[in-house]
Amino acid sequence: MFQAVYQSSYLVAVDLTGAAIATLISLCLPPVFVALLAAPILGEKPGAITLAALFVAIAGTVMLVLSDVETAGTLRLAGILMSLLAAAVYTGFNLTSRYNSARTPVFTTAFLCFFTAALVLLPAVYFSGGFADVQNLQWQHWLMVIYIGVVPTCIAYLCFFDGMQTTPATLASIIVILEPLFVALLAWLILGEELGTIGIAGAFILTVAVVVASRYGNPPRPAT
Repeated sequence: MFQAVYQSSYLVAVDLTGAAIATLISLCLPPVFVALLAAPILGEKPGAITLAALFVAIAGTVMLVLSDVETAGTLRLAGILMSLLAAAVYTGFNLTSRYNSARTPVFTTAFLCFFTAALVLLPAVYFSGGFADVQNLQWQHWLMVIYIGVVPTCIAYLCFFDGMQTTPATLASIIVILEPLFVALLAWLILGEELGTIGIAGAFILTVAVVVASRYGNPPRPAT
């Protein structure tokens, strides 16, 4: 269920505000929510360095949103709101993945996750006419669909679920921030989207936060 809502809200956000900003907001804010909820839900209390890196990541996210305003000339509020929805849903996905990691095999978790997402999204795709042009897709399009299904979905999430077995939820959510940094770079190289000076600085700050959290972050203390 989390995957169905996350993927749909994220794709709408990309359409409204661009791939770079949508991805950065939807994946940079979940560490904040995870840090707040990990203690009461999972019994994981992040260390001081991890929390410091978290706040630095927040600063980087704010700079990236300001960059979007700078380059677009306006605050694309609808896209940012959809990105925030995706961030909230992804937080639930992160917490439940960590909770189930010690109880469910990796392949089982991945299968149940995406099978449920497919069932939830199937009626929406059908009634919105999403299958209308399937027969017109060229072989290049099918190769891209297969690539998206195998590499950034199947393989990536198998690695994610496997990593969640040994990585605290807050630290894992901070490390995942590396994904939008690569998206921002590819969006600039391939799609011609610009981050601007503030966005580049924000991306650098996020990178530093991830490195510090991964290298020097203390193991979580039991919540009291």
